[in-house]
Amino acid sequence: MLYMMLVRLREKAGLTQKDLATKLGIARTTYSGYENGAREPDLDTLKRIADFFEVSLDYLLNRDGSNEMKLNDDIKTKLNEEFAKLTKEEQENLLAFIERMPKKGK
Repeated sequence: MLYMMLVRLREKAGLTQKDLATKLGIARTTYSGYENGAREPDLDTLKRIADFFEVSLDYLLNRDGSNEMKLNDDIKTKLNEEFAKLTKEEQENLLAFIERMPKKGK
């Protein structure tokens, strides 16, 4: 998923959305839309993003599947960090909520 890759690359570079948007020559709100999945960058913007982070378009778009494992690990790490911040009661409530969620393919 492009939006997760954008967040990961930006955070790894230590940049805010505003910083990166300025460097790419676009509005912060436009870039924010890319990161939250509300917008898709055009090809020219994708190229500028890939060039800025010195990655290929295939890497950025995960066309070869090589980033899927890394993204999953990043997500798990973030979830674990946030889960640890919750109180015991909040953790139990969250787990109960997850159990009630519809499962994909069921």
